[in-house]
Amino acid sequence: MRGLYTKSILRSKDFKPTSGVTYEVAVLKGSLFSDDDRTAQNIRDKANEMNLTTPNAEVACLIREQFSDKEIEAMGLWYIVAMHEPIKDSDGLPNLLAAFRGVDGRWLYAYDVYPDDRWYRGCGFAFLVPQVSS
Repeated sequence: MRGLYTKSILRSKDFKPTSGVTYEVAVLKGSLFSDDDRTAQNIRDKANEMNLTTPNAEVACLIREQFSDKEIEAMGLWYIVAMHEPIKDSDGLPNLLAAFRGVDGRWLYAYDVYPDDRWYRGCGFAFLVPQVSS
């Protein structure tokens, strides 16, 4: 975990961990989008077209726990952002949680996010695959 903002997100009343829930996660690579089109809104629109759904914020924590930095690197990514509903940090700014592989170790990181912000090409964006009823 890195920084006070990440801690404030995890302590927020809007961060609601689950118990006994299994998620199937799809990661859209940043390279699927041109540099000018790699905005949160465009990424969400693409996910909607693919019938992917918005994850719970805890998905970022689960990704960080599940995947090593080497595995994230093998995916061609520097970090994977859970595209959950933004949660306000202690300064009132909307944030998304991400599993980040840094040069100094594994991190869970909070990123300020606005609909028109442009994301880095080496980023992945996590959504949920809808559950099929049997």
